[in-house]
Amino acid sequence: MSRIFFTKTANISITTTSSKATLIQTRQRVPESPLREEQIVVYQVPRPDPLRGFINDAAEALTRHAHHDYGVVLSALFETWLQQDDACLGYDHPVIVNDGVLMSPSPIPAMDNPRMAMMPAIQIFGAARERRIYALPAYTPLANLAFVDLPASLKKVDTACCICGSSIHYLDNIGTSNTPHWVCSDSEACKERAHV
Repeated sequence: MSRIFFTKTANISITTTSSKATLIQTRQRVPESPLREEQIVVYQVPRPDPLRGFINDAAEALTRHAHHDYGVVLSALFETWLQQDDACLGYDHPVIVNDGVLMSPSPIPAMDNPRMAMMPAIQIFGAARERRIYALPAYTPLANLAFVDLPASLKKVDTACCICGSSIHYLDNIGTSNTPHWVCSDSEACKERAHV
């Protein structure tokens, strides 16, 4: 249905192949396919500003971003990670952008965060409820947030995809807790690996 809508209203062609698209819309994943400079990736994120969970005042949050004043966020994250057995990175994990700005690309899994670094494509993060758009220019360096005395490791399921057999890519459970059914989160890349 959406294909017909976009084709008629915008007079554009639709594809499900990332390498052929100029505009890629995704919710929770960074495409595994290498992207190009002429492409734009649009992510749907609920709250890309990690300060907004601690500071309700938008002007105050902007001031803190300008001064790279993230003490309240860093203290809370450090305490949370310290209480865990190991500081595994799952969802809602902030990244540090090249100039020291803190950004939260949640619900993108932390395992995907490094793929956003130095991407040739422009990346746009839309937070509809906040009516805000955040963008990362092409080739922007970024890294997962970590602490010197509390290094973090990426959370990963110790199993393989039941379609392509990959055990190194991010997997989602599409089964139940009693009968897990793990598949690659990036279905396009999974099909390519499985030659489906």
